[in-house]
Amino acid sequence: MRGWLMALPLLLAGHGTWAADAVVGERALEIESRPGVTTAFYLTEPSPPAAAIAILLAGGDGSVGVRPGETVTEPVAFGRGNFLVRSRWLLAGRGILVATMDAPSDQGRSMTAPFRLSGEHAADIAALAAWLKRRSGGLPVWLVGTSMGTLSAASAAVRLGGQVDGVILTSSITRGHQKYSYPSNGVLGLGLGELAVPAMVVAHSGDSCEVTQPGDAAGLLESMAKSPRRRLLLVDGGAPARSAACQAMSPHGFFGREDEVIAAMAEFITPPAPR
Repeated sequence: MRGWLMALPLLLAGHGTWAADAVVGERALEIESRPGVTTAFYLTEPSPPAAAIAILLAGGDGSVGVRPGETVTEPVAFGRGNFLVRSRWLLAGRGILVATMDAPSDQGRSMTAPFRLSGEHAADIAALAAWLKRRSGGLPVWLVGTSMGTLSAASAAVRLGGQVDGVILTSSITRGHQKYSYPSNGVLGLGLGELAVPAMVVAHSGDSCEVTQPGDAAGLLESMAKSPRRRLLLVDGGAPARSAACQAMSPHGFFGREDEVIAAMAEFITPPAPR
């Protein structure tokens, strides 16, 4: 398995230019996450060295299109791609080592809702978390999911317990849908009351997707009563929508508010040390 490391100043059209000390490099890699099963991911590295690790879990069918060994020379253009996928360089630019996880090889590079809730998926996430911790010398690992990816992040965080160090849920699935097989109350039905790691819930007040209602966000955070540190971020505004309500170029995907949301997430992941 080969990968190429590219280091470029981070420039996102519509988002401004990052300082030279926010330079990142990105490689497309894969690991064996279960016997005979591989999981590919983008590994996006900050400079200077990272303070924490975030595993990003995209929405939709979870397909990111990672091709192990490919050269990645620039971030996703503004206005394209899933919220987390297109924002991964922004997060790395704030001192987080980012692994953007693709669907595993035995799922045809896409994921159903039942698979997202399965022990096999949790095992893939655990394998990547362990690989990242070994590689980084033991940095804390956070799971960050958006939309359907919140099913992955919430279910895995509950299953893995102390193997992960925090969870962030953005545009969380909290309502049922006849097309998908998951609990009728979404992530609220996954046992988050037992979660004992820091947790953040992010929602957009203008999100009109029927299964990710922003009015559910406060109750979702309250459901994680054992979490030692919690934060709710409710944002508004942004760029005019370029997609349907449940797609990524709309309030559902924090379109036009990526900078602010990513900054708040990074601050929560790496809070300043107490004086």
